[in-house]
Amino acid sequence: MVTIDKYYKHVYTTEVQAFKKPGLTQQLQQHMENRERRVGVAIILAIVSMSMSLSAAITVVDITINSGHLGSRYGNDPRPTINASGWVNPNCVASNEWDLKFLAYDYSTNQLILGSGFNQLAGKDGIILGDIFFDTNSILTSPSRPVNADGNYKYPNPGFEFCIDIKSSSVENSTLTFDLIGMYSNSIVQSGSLNQNRVADPATIVRTDADKFIGTGVAEVKIMTDDQIRSLLDIDVGNNGKNYVSFFDLPANFLPPNTTVKVKETLTCLNDDVWGQYTTPDYITPDVTAVPEPGNCLATMTFLCSGALIRFRRRK
Repeated sequence: MVTIDKYYKHVYTTEVQAFKKPGLTQQLQQHMENRERRVGVAIILAIVSMSMSLSAAITVVDITINSGHLGSRYGNDPRPTINASGWVNPNCVASNEWDLKFLAYDYSTNQLILGSGFNQLAGKDGIILGDIFFDTNSILTSPSRPVNADGNYKYPNPGFEFCIDIKSSSVENSTLTFDLIGMYSNSIVQSGSLNQNRVADPATIVRTDADKFIGTGVAEVKIMTDDQIRSLLDIDVGNNGKNYVSFFDLPANFLPPNTTVKVKETLTCLNDDVWGQYTTPDYITPDVTAVPEPGNCLATMTFLCSGALIRFRRRK
């Protein structure tokens, strides 16, 4: 094994011999130039590797918060005071297949992530995902469905400003198709189909001319184990069973920047709901984490490489 000391001793010996033996000066110069090239290539590869590693860093944040109302428990949520995974709404069926477990946000991709034991693709017994509502000004009021009103009751918007209106699902493609909607005070929402947990209302938006269409998208849905959620998303939802995880791409013009947002999702039967809260990034510089942008890594690489090339040219 060649140590650093032995290597430099070899280089020094070669340099001394170059002055003693005719013709070795050019050989030594070529040897040093080749060594510089190898060092330059090594630097470039190291920078590229570092850039790829940083870009792959986890930027997903668990934004789940406590829903604010008591529930029925069938499992354990390891997140203190959250009570989302392993819990459903009061007086409802308490099992993994009816559970909405977490909401997360990926700052590197601007994706909203929804995790559930509930089958987001096929639904169950005619029940499907409700729409996802966003409150951006913290003036959300309690649902106003009258006590004597039955399920699927239509009533005025209680204070949401935006909505992901889930239009359809494809079991074959593992996707959800959705519209992005801006909501106003005269927008209309609809309650869930059952009455066990009215506090989880509303379940869906009722589209009218009062709403603003912003865009459309397709969310990928993945089936993941609890261990996969822990390792890939860095979120611990306990060990309560099979999970369906959907990834909603949100364009920069959907939500206002640098704003505290509350997010709400429920099932159309209101068996469970899940709430989240996070601060939207400054979309001018979307990546608000410590992960450097690719352009910065490229600039650093260019600077170092140009320095190596200048040095090489000067030697010539």
